[in-house]
Parts: sequence; structure tokens; C-alpha cells
Amino acid sequence: MSVRRKSLDAIARMTKMKTTMDKSGKWAHISIPTLHAIDSFDLSGLLTIWELQALMTKARLFAFHIPSKDTGDTFLQYDKLTADRYTFMASVNSTVSRGYYDIPKKVIDPTLRISLCLRYIGTSSLSTAANLNCEATGEVFVNNVNQLVSVDKTTRKPTPLPDWWRTKFAPLVIGNEKLVISQFSQPQKIHTYECRVPWSDVDLYRHTSYVSYIRYCIDCAMDGVFNGAYSNFTNTLSQYLIKGTNIAFYNETVANDVIQVASWEDKDNPYILKFDGTKDGKTIFQNSIEFHPEALV
Repeated sequence: MSVRRKSLDAIARMTKMKTTMDKSGKWAHISIPTLHAIDSFDLSGLLTIWELQALMTKARLFAFHIPSKDTGDTFLQYDKLTADRYTFMASVNSTVSRGYYDIPKKVIDPTLRISLCLRYIGTSSLSTAANLNCEATGEVFVNNVNQLVSVDKTTRKPTPLPDWWRTKFAPLVIGNEKLVISQFSQPQKIHTYECRVPWSDVDLYRHTSYVSYIRYCIDCAMDGVFNGAYSNFTNTLSQYLIKGTNIAFYNETVANDVIQVASWEDKDNPYILKFDGTKDGKTIFQNSIEFHPEALV
């Protein structure tokens, strides 16, 4: 049994997280653990945006690597797909509804779950969509799409998805839309923030976790607010409600790398902050974070 599988089994026992699949095989539903550290929450009483992204990732890991009791197999047989290859994150899009921020105000806490489906199959890439929803009403609070690239373990270059997997799971695709995020250029006026990658931010591949890049953006934005870098964001950033993130990855970093994060306000949308993370002048990631128009009351 792999180290990852042992770790996931242990977490599943501690949190009572379970995966169930619908009869069509198109959806996996993952129960939400109630165990979180106190510093995982923001001033609204909800998970920070990076912890929310991490929760979506953990739910995928459970569905992909722990067999469901319903079928005796993992969702999309993802463990078999990745037995001879890596899957690297190419881009992530997340949208957060205004209703998400009202969850702490509800008289009766909704039973939450994450529902996961296959969204796209390409030659050497795929995407999955996960949404955080109320099990009773079906109301969707967060929608999260990950675009992944199949990578050869030796060459670290894209490699085609196996024919058996494409044939078996292509009929289960919902939407069949590839997530494409266009690269943008920095304007002349930017705010820069420097951060060093700690060992606690690296994943099993010993690369910086994509979730950490989102936190670096928030840190950069907070620094920008307190240094008067923006005209539309003048209060502590935790007072603003995040509506979504749109992040693309172009290169990798590892522990102790120094990343320069540049940020600026979007010229067309006053509720968007853009970010360009670079190392030695080379772009590592780019991100757009959009906020709901109203601040947290």
C-alpha cells in the first residue's frame, strides 16, 4: 500500500469521510469532514479560500484513491490511470456563490458534501469538476474545475492518456469543455511582494502545492492594501468576499525558492485583482481573484 493510500485511509477513519457513487457512474459524492484547525477559518466563519481549495483537493484524493463501498473501485479508476504516470495541475477555476457566506447565519446547519464528475477528456489532458453543495436542497455554494495534464514519470513531458481509459470513461464526461485560461501581461504600475517557499508547502512530488500559490496571492494583496497600492481595496482583505479564482500554472517551484508576486487592479473590472508569480524572471503562475461587490458586514 502506498504512503498516500495509508495517509488517506487514516484521515478517512479520523474524519468519517466517505465516498458514494451514483448508479450512472458519472458522479461521486464525498461527505465533508468536520475536523478543521481553528486557523483554517476567516472572519466570516468559513474556510479561507486556500483551505477551501485544499478541501476540494482532498475530496478528489479520497474519491480517486480509496475504493467506494458501493462499487469496490475508485472513482474513474483514477488509481489505475495514474499507476504509470503523473498528473500535473495546469489550471484551476473556482467560483464561490454569495450564499456560501450566509452558511454561518443559517438556523439549521446544512449537511454539506462535495460532488465530483469528469468534465473533459483530451489527448493528454483531462479535467474534473467538484462542487460543494447542500445535500438536502442541492444548492451549490462552490464550483471548482481542475485541468490536469498526463505526464511521463521519466521525461516529465505530456504523454497521451491510455486508450482503455479514454474508451471506458468518455461516455461519462459531463460538458466536455476544456478549461483554458489565457496568459496576460503586467502593466507598468504593480505592487510586488516576495515570498520564500517553506517545506510545509510542498506536495508528494516535492513541488510547491497549487493551493499555496493562492495563499501567496492573498498575502501579496494584503501587503498591497496596507501599502496603499490599490484604489478599490482599502480595508483588510478579509473584509471582502471572494467570488472566484482563475489560476494557470506555467512552471514549478520547490522548497526555498524565492517567488516575486506582482499584483494590480484589473482595468476593466474594479472587483478583480490580478497576480503574476515569477522566479528569476520566469512566470510560475498567474491568477485572477474576483470579489463580490459588497464587503463583509
